[in-house]
Amino acid sequence: MSQQSKNVFLFQGISVRSGSPFFVFALLLFTSYSLYASFDFNNECRSAYRKIFNLQFSLAREIIEKEKIRDPGNAAIALLENDIDFLSAYISEEQFYYKRLLSNKDKRLSVIGSGNAQSPYCLYALADIHLQCAFVKLKFGDYVSGARDFLKANSLLKKNQKLFPKFILNLKGLGVLHAMAGVVPSEFKWLSAITGLVGTIEQGLGELDSLFLQTNSTELYFVKPEVALMLFYLKNNFENVRGEKMIPQLFTDSTLLQNPLIAFGYSGFLMKTGRAEEAIRILEEVDKPGDIPFLLLEYRLGFAKLCRGDKEAVSHLLKFAASFKGKNYLRSSFRYIAWHYLLSGDEKKYKQFIADVLFVGSAVIDEDKDATREANEKRIPDKSLLRARLFYDGGFFSNASAELKSGVSMKSKIDSVEYDYRLARIVHALADTTQAIILYVKTFSEGKFLRNHFASNSALMLGMIYERRNEKAKAREWYYKCINLPQHDYQASIGRKAKAGLVRVK
Repeated sequence: MSQQSKNVFLFQGISVRSGSPFFVFALLLFTSYSLYASFDFNNECRSAYRKIFNLQFSLAREIIEKEKIRDPGNAAIALLENDIDFLSAYISEEQFYYKRLLSNKDKRLSVIGSGNAQSPYCLYALADIHLQCAFVKLKFGDYVSGARDFLKANSLLKKNQKLFPKFILNLKGLGVLHAMAGVVPSEFKWLSAITGLVGTIEQGLGELDSLFLQTNSTELYFVKPEVALMLFYLKNNFENVRGEKMIPQLFTDSTLLQNPLIAFGYSGFLMKTGRAEEAIRILEEVDKPGDIPFLLLEYRLGFAKLCRGDKEAVSHLLKFAASFKGKNYLRSSFRYIAWHYLLSGDEKKYKQFIADVLFVGSAVIDEDKDATREANEKRIPDKSLLRARLFYDGGFFSNASAELKSGVSMKSKIDSVEYDYRLARIVHALADTTQAIILYVKTFSEGKFLRNHFASNSALMLGMIYERRNEKAKAREWYYKCINLPQHDYQASIGRKAKAGLVRVK
């Protein structure tokens, strides 16, 4: 850049010489960034990016401040600072961070937009900010505004793909958007129509897989944790057999499991597949973020230890319940605390905490809906069924089977249906699919009008069993039955998996 061009800056499309009074005003208005932006995603920026997605915000800010001194016109700074605001809002669910993200959005878009249009990072960064804001807006219930951000991100990424078809990072945003388009729940079809999103889960996974295969290179290693997390979420929720087999391969790089975001997500997968011991190990060894406590790690660790029968489980759950300022998982955490006291023989404290479920957080996610249902029912769970459920969830199948054999009171139809469901899950886990099918069918038949998820998940499991056998007609039958059941808790997550199953066996 010539000396003359160094003294000329862009402000709202107006050329401003550095000696003019207007330049001084503009400089004061945008103190964080130089007004003529380049886009230099150099090694230092990559290092900061990696630390940000490891939730090491203080270390990242130190690098960012040095970069501001070295090159105040580097628009990459705007993207990095937005990454911090995005993750702060997303993991804390606090209004303060949400408002901070949105208040800085236009300023950062302006800085990046004034940068070098010849850089593929320019449109990529603009799209990334829109995507981040869209996901946070959805979490905070601002669906219409979030849809507009998805639309803008989609448009920017398509344009960038045409201009720079070899720019591999385009696949990050495009992969997510294409996968989303393929699995949009029925209640959000309007969002898909507004944004014009088109794609399939297979297309999105293919694009992200292509990017992930290249993240071992020096140039792209900085995005490896983020791409691994995206692939994990999609494979975990929308692929059946292949997803379960491929997920562990995402984390052969052991350093990834030190990332708290990945540790939280992967520990959930381990719990879902009955490996509480491994989940506990990962959660206890993960790097603990210092800037914004990632309290969901406490929630997940508390539940994993509850499944194992550890008395110390309640301390993790109480820490989460007392400190988390968001709305999700709070009702679930109070319910788990109540379960701890019930199984410890303190029915009074069980009643206290299960009653408090209705006065904390919200009932948006499935776990909180299920906790709300139990609190409203005012029905104390059978202890043997509860212990069997927890042992099963942790992968302690022999313990779970022993609990069922020890005797269940069968005080109600719900207890009877749950008994069959728990037994079905245990024999299924022990590879006795013949007996599992019989019990799942019985559970579905007797429980399809209950508000519990037993019948729905039984239909989903039957669909998956027949899909694995390549009996597509039977798999479709059970996936449809799963989707068409009356309203129940866990409907969103179970229904989403059934719809993904229908796509696979069509």
